Amino acid sequence: MIKKSFCSHKALIIPASNGVVRVNVEGSFFLCKESDDTFQMSLDNGEKFDFEAGLSFELKEGDFFKVITFFNSTASDISVEFYAANGNVKDSRFNNLVERNTAISITAIPTRVVVTEDSLGNGLTLSLAEQATIPGTLGTKKRKQIVITNESTDDNLVILNSAGGRAGVVFAETAWTLETNDTLIILNPGTNTGDVVCSVSETYPT
Repeated sequence: MIKKSFCSHKALIIPASNGVVRVNVEGSFFLCKESDDTFQMSLDNGEKFDFEAGLSFELKEGDFFKVITFFNSTASDISVEFYAANGNVKDSRFNNLVERNTAISITAIPTRVVVTEDSLGNGLTLSLAEQATIPGTLGTKKRKQIVITNESTDDNLVILNSAGGRAGVVFAETAWTLETNDTLIILNPGTNTGDVVCSVSETYPT
């Protein structure tokens, strides 16, 4: 029988090259605190799904998982640190950082938003295995922040950095935000079901 309220904190390494790790832990809430890369997981004997640091979920009232299985299809080991609980674990680290930065900020730098779109004013359409390169500069200005929105209802997009390393995943119908002036590459993996439309907006100093 599951206790009314509890919280469990665990850290593990998922071996590279299709490594699998099973963890016996009961709960209704899961939060991935840290991970080196995107991985897959499943609850009990359920379907696999993609997951990464910062994401969490809570099952409907009365539902619980008993076994979490982690999968790694990459060429490198992935370290994962997570919380499993019956009850919600609140992560306020980002809000605290924003509050501290706001408290010490004296003058906000004026900015403008630049949108990348096709000749018809629509978002970028990427066919299977196609990629789009988004530079981190505009003239002499360096980008402050980028927001990439995946408009697909089914397929994910992969974000690569200028060196070709994996920088993140934009899940279907979600937005991915990062403060960086690095050149980024948006990739529609060949394993997807078809074309994917995404929109890109960047913030630059005026």
